[in-house]
Amino acid sequence: MKTWIGCLSLAALAASSAGCIEIRRADEGGGQEHARAEPAARGDSGGGGDSQQQAQADPKQSSGRSRYQPDERGAKVHPLPARYRPLTRIVGKAAFPFQSRTSISTIGDACYTPDLDGWLKKHPPGTPIFEATILHEQVHAKRQIAAGVDDWVDRYLHDRAFMWAEEQRGWYVQLTQLKRRGLRLDTAAVGRNLAKYSNLGGKMVDAATGQAWADDVLRGRWQPE
Repeated sequence: MKTWIGCLSLAALAASSAGCIEIRRADEGGGQEHARAEPAARGDSGGGGDSQQQAQADPKQSSGRSRYQPDERGAKVHPLPARYRPLTRIVGKAAFPFQSRTSISTIGDACYTPDLDGWLKKHPPGTPIFEATILHEQVHAKRQIAAGVDDWVDRYLHDRAFMWAEEQRGWYVQLTQLKRRGLRLDTAAVGRNLAKYSNLGGKMVDAATGQAWADDVLRGRWQPE
């Protein structure tokens, strides 16, 4: 399957964050970074999952496992606290070919990024950017596992309306969390990021639609069903 799933960046003042999925056809030209796809650590001990400590990831069997998940052997892992379950870890490995080094992708019970150290540097644990991004990914993880991870990802790859509905749920959590933490959000930048999302069926939404939706969220005019 010639697609890849990467991560988007969210503009909030001088900070940027990612927390979504996008799939782009490999035959789409250009080197512009696009968004990402989606699809923990072992138990949480006293909040230690928010530290920069990394270990070696061991593949495990759980309800969050999927054929889309890469082989994690030898990869660095950043454990996540229990409050982010079913997500348990961020793994330093690409989830899909050509995944951007700055992206994070969720599949089942784990998030994947090719450059774990770099991602954590841009999204320091304990900051609003980290929290909002992982809460966004948690929405995807919960819904994937409830629906069946492989079934969810298969549909996400092909159904643009489904993709947009799922991204609205994740981005709603991310935007409202950042607003709650006092960050002023650039909805035009959010709209441009959402316009980068596409799957095998084509582009998810245009920038104007994405911006108008983000404005509605921040003004309290839109909530998930």
